[in-house]
Amino acid sequence: LQGNLDVLDQDYDGGSFIAEDASVAENAQVDRSVVDAGATISDSALLIESVILPGAVIERGATVERSIVGENAVVGVDAKLVNLSVVGASLSVPAGAELDQEKVNPSNT
Repeated sequence: LQGNLDVLDQDYDGGSFIAEDASVAENAQVDRSVVDAGATISDSALLIESVILPGAVIERGATVERSIVGENAVVGVDAKLVNLSVVGASLSVPAGAELDQEKVNPSNT
């Protein structure tokens, strides 16, 4: 229950929830997404209908669409995650990688 209340207390921005201590670059685009505490969304990143968990980093120019990025995970520069791709906690997607309906977890990294 407390987790749900915490989400409701966050900033609401045109269909997105962005935690107060999340860092979102001025020229990043966040559309109908959740950006949790301590997450970093870098320059020119694009989030659409996605969930970014605490401490995750979306690097410059990356696109995350209809996907989930786990706690403390990193999506590299210009990487692209689409169609329900999932990145597990503390894992990384290399720069320029393209994932479509894929899961990145310890067993396939």
